[in-house]
Amino acid sequence: MAEPESQKVIKLVPEFLLKKRKAYQAIKATQAKLALLEKRKVARGKPLNFKRLEDFLKDGHIKHRDETRIRRSKHRPAPPLPPAGNKLAFAVRIRE
Repeated sequence: MAEPESQKVIKLVPEFLLKKRKAYQAIKATQAKLALLEKRKVARGKPLNFKRLEDFLKDGHIKHRDETRIRRSKHRPAPPLPPAGNKLAFAVRIRE
């Protein structure tokens, strides 16, 4: 009394789709290979970025100075606006 084996359903894919996929995979593989070669070529000629301790100290000093300036400007009163009622001005030119 063996149980009947369940039959597996095989999905059939048209041949033209298989060919398309294979061609697409070949193109992608070629592009990946070329990108890797280009990356290696660029990396070979690229100089090493090296930062000295002085550069870090200088950046920290500049950042601290900017933060201090911004903090002080928040406490500073705003400059007074000119009165809105005065719309007439006189200009005098003196010749000698």
